[in-house]
Amino acid sequence: MAEMEVIMNSLFSSEFFLLKNKLKRGCKIILYGAGNFGQEIFHCFKKDKYCEIVLWVDRSFDNKRIMSPNHLLNMSQSEYDFIVLATVHGYYGEEMKWQLWDMGIKDKFIINCSLK
Repeated sequence: MAEMEVIMNSLFSSEFFLLKNKLKRGCKIILYGAGNFGQEIFHCFKKDKYCEIVLWVDRSFDNKRIMSPNHLLNMSQSEYDFIVLATVHGYYGEEMKWQLWDMGIKDKFIINCSLK
């Protein structure tokens, strides 16, 4: 079990590094995904203050910290720079992307950060 945890932490770390290379320091992001990978990204950005997370959304969560993706319908694009899709499985990343497209969000604002 510990070996699998080391492998997953290594994947999270390398993908987080690649994500940071796609973003400018200080940009405003919406984090979409509150599973293990989304939580890892959230905590890493909070720790190093590289980007500001203006909203955290997930279809399975709706509380004070993590909102429903429907909150995006009430936001102007000027309130964020990118929406980061954080999921371990690429399939879910594609579902998330389709949902955002249905909301009228353009591809240039979406960064799919699936581990696949």
